[in-house]
Amino acid sequence: MNLAALLAAAAAAAVPAHRAQPYLTAQTSAFGALIEGAGVDSLGRLYAVHYNASTAAVGRVFPAQELFYADRARPAAWFNGVRFGGGAALLADVRGHRVARVRDMGAFSHAETRCHDAAMLQPNDLALAHSTGRLFLSGMNYTRDSAVGSGDLWTCDARGVATRLGLFHRTNGIELSFDERTLYLSEAENKGGAVVAN
Repeated sequence: MNLAALLAAAAAAAVPAHRAQPYLTAQTSAFGALIEGAGVDSLGRLYAVHYNASTAAVGRVFPAQELFYADRARPAAWFNGVRFGGGAALLADVRGHRVARVRDMGAFSHAETRCHDAAMLQPNDLALAHSTGRLFLSGMNYTRDSAVGSGDLWTCDARGVATRLGLFHRTNGIELSFDERTLYLSEAENKGGAVVAN
């Protein structure tokens, strides 16, 4: 096939553009300004952190906005990421340097620590290997001028043992490929408050 035929075939297969409509707006959201860390459970329900403007609360976004879990035992918790697996919700707690596990799916009244290490920068975000229960965690210490050590990467095995895998510039998003063979980690370098490398 020549280039012209390939380009014509690609144009014919193009997906039509659609205009996205906002699901939540500042006027309709039950979440605070720090909403992020979205996760989806096995039933396709969407969750996010900062429900009712509380750093210690996670809410369901879809199909209806409602409280999912609030850490009343640790009101200073700061949840920043949500993942689901193994019959539990896994919540990245920035302030507690831990991942909380909520197992009483349905009541959501109690969380236990899935893994913890005081040397973790946060964790900020998490990815889960469903086949083994292994977690991967990114964290950062935001500064105007980042350096290696402003970000880190950790893993927690199924028993909850936390191990640091490396130090980086500021790390943030993390994801594991569907076949669990490739780990994706974002890293940014700051100088003078500006991002100079990703």
